Amino acid sequence: MTLNQTKKVFSIYAEGIFSPELGQAYADEFIEKSKSIDSENWILSIDVIKLNTLGNGTAVLLIEVLKMYLSFPYKKRYITNIKNPICDMQVKQMGEAIPNFNGMTWVDSVDNTI
Repeated sequence: MTLNQTKKVFSIYAEGIFSPELGQAYADEFIEKSKSIDSENWILSIDVIKLNTLGNGTAVLLIEVLKMYLSFPYKKRYITNIKNPICDMQVKQMGEAIPNFNGMTWVDSVDNTI
């Protein structure tokens, strides 16, 4: 996770298998960094293009992470489409149950976010 102070872009990158252990550390870091900036003036850029699979028991945690992205008032929120079609479908289906999930814009590359 990086904060680009010049462009006011908070960039997040995740790949591989999404597990509960990694998910909690990821969430803690996201919250800490989001609280350190005036998110209303920032863009949130989430690169999950290389996310492979969801580990056992991660569906609930992933829903919480997606809700977390929406809990801070970012100016814009971009998330990459996931190359793994099964994982991409799972994430998008989970998102349908989250209020305001359409507040995130799906893009093919993070280059389209800044």
